[in-house]
Amino acid sequence: MLCYLFYTTYLSIVPKESELGFIKATVLSNSKDSVINYSDMPIEEMVKDIDFYKKYMLGLAMMIKKGLHIHFIHDTSRPFNEMMVGLEGFIPLYMTGQISPYYLKNSQSEIFHHLIKVSGAAALSGEAISEHYEDAIYYLTTKKDTVSCYRKTAEQLLQKSLPLMEIYTKEHSNEFMKYIKSMYSISGSRKLIFSCLPFFTISGELLNKLLTHNSVNEETAASIRNFVCTEKQRVISLLEKEKITFIIPKLTKEDFEKNVPSLSLPALFLDCSIPYTFEIYQNHFLQTKDFVNQYDKCELIANDYMKFKNIDITIIKDKQVLVSKVKTPTIHFVIKHPRMVKSFDIFSITTDN
Repeated sequence: MLCYLFYTTYLSIVPKESELGFIKATVLSNSKDSVINYSDMPIEEMVKDIDFYKKYMLGLAMMIKKGLHIHFIHDTSRPFNEMMVGLEGFIPLYMTGQISPYYLKNSQSEIFHHLIKVSGAAALSGEAISEHYEDAIYYLTTKKDTVSCYRKTAEQLLQKSLPLMEIYTKEHSNEFMKYIKSMYSISGSRKLIFSCLPFFTISGELLNKLLTHNSVNEETAASIRNFVCTEKQRVISLLEKEKITFIIPKLTKEDFEKNVPSLSLPALFLDCSIPYTFEIYQNHFLQTKDFVNQYDKCELIANDYMKFKNIDITIIKDKQVLVSKVKTPTIHFVIKHPRMVKSFDIFSITTDN
């Protein structure tokens, strides 16, 4: 099918207006078609405009709230500072389960940058020459025939893309448990970034007290006890050969009461949460410190501020990253792409401080 686009009149507008225009047309339309999004355009200058960036992220959130599925084809050759911006902004959106991430294996040109975004209602295309982004040309259209042509191109690009992450939901719980077990055979130091406290540092007595306080049924409680015990032994065995750094929040009573944390067990895909009392939380915090002090290869960093709430991140240096949403519905992302893994490692350094 040939698309004679030169017969169509386009609106050529500046990048920020075109990005927001595409989002507006997509959100306000009746179409529920998925969105395909690819761009290797530089983004550093755009995100410096705080007002625009807030509107852009809000627009993506509105697409997701509308129920649209977004296929993001990422440019993994971006400078690390741009990848950091992407990580911080997109991780919460990925936790919705409505975004599928991809990347192109072959490196794209560093001279001629491109963008293509297509929804059921609009298409946005852009191009720019490196270091001349101020002269970028953007085309936004809502003309049905033209959108259809661009969609064909976007779908062809999607077919040439590779999955950027392995995604596990409750339907894949058995496969995820196998993955968790396999992680311990991977060599390399670890950084474990917890939204609360490491579940495997809690004592059996304190765990029982927490389960009883939350009236957890015996079948679920037995599963939790077994998992906690098994993982604790695996972590202890791992500490014999690998360094592990725990990064955890340090909550005041006021912080605690504003957002009461729950026992973090995303691997179990529980349908219920198990919130702490402040007393149990304090005791678990002390038990975590005691656990760390027992092992030379173990380090603890307690921060007053954490970038993400309800998200746990495990980084195996230079190997892979596991990102887990703690709250129901639980979802896990396993990332093995070398540049993405490196980006998470750099990102975790900012989390340490």
